[in-house]
Amino acid sequence: MTQEGISKQQYNALLIAFVFGLSSVAIGLLAILYSYKKVSDLNAEYRQLHASVSALKAETGQKPVSNTVAVSDTAKEATSQPAETVTEITNEKPVAAVIEEKKTPAIKEPEKKKEVAAPAKVSTRDVVLVYYQRRADNTNLSETLEGLGFSYVEKAIDKNTGYEKTNCIWYGAGVPASVVKNVAIAMIQSGNPIKGIKRFPPSTKNPSYKRNIIEVGREENYEKYYTRPMSIYEVEHAKL
Repeated sequence: MTQEGISKQQYNALLIAFVFGLSSVAIGLLAILYSYKKVSDLNAEYRQLHASVSALKAETGQKPVSNTVAVSDTAKEATSQPAETVTEITNEKPVAAVIEEKKTPAIKEPEKKKEVAAPAKVSTRDVVLVYYQRRADNTNLSETLEGLGFSYVEKAIDKNTGYEKTNCIWYGAGVPASVVKNVAIAMIQSGNPIKGIKRFPPSTKNPSYKRNIIEVGREENYEKYYTRPMSIYEVEHAKL
């Protein structure tokens, strides 16, 4: 291949590049002109639409005037009717209907729910301590509970083996929390651990159900789920 042939190839490549660049510029200019025309057309349409909306608002703004006139005319016609027609209409109403309207009871407002007041705490001297004695308990538990100074009741139960120990305290809604905690701490200090302190469930039939009672007994679920005994610190900080 000669040097003259190589120069022709370079010339052809430059020519093609120049034509391609010129074409790109022309296409870009055409695209810009097309976009400008579209924007101009959109602006013209927007101005026409704005003018149409303004004209429509002006037309609709005149209609209420005719409506008010029509309403006022009908009002004048109603007031210009003879009084005899009005009296005839009112006289045609049955007397029984008037009585029924008078007897119609007024709509009652919904009654407010009565708030149930929290039961008042009982005095310490009114607290009754009930112990369900079990053979597996420490022998000093009965003496410990009786020595707390409350009205003390000890009961024997049918199911009383040597393996079922007392593990829970129940208390009524009226028993002060401090009294319940003192009973629990006294039991722990005397070597009779407990695993829980529960409040008697409320009774809808008798709100004062066991409200001054403390019961010491056994909760089977504590043994079923291997509940850990409570410490004195946990008892002191328990929310009752």
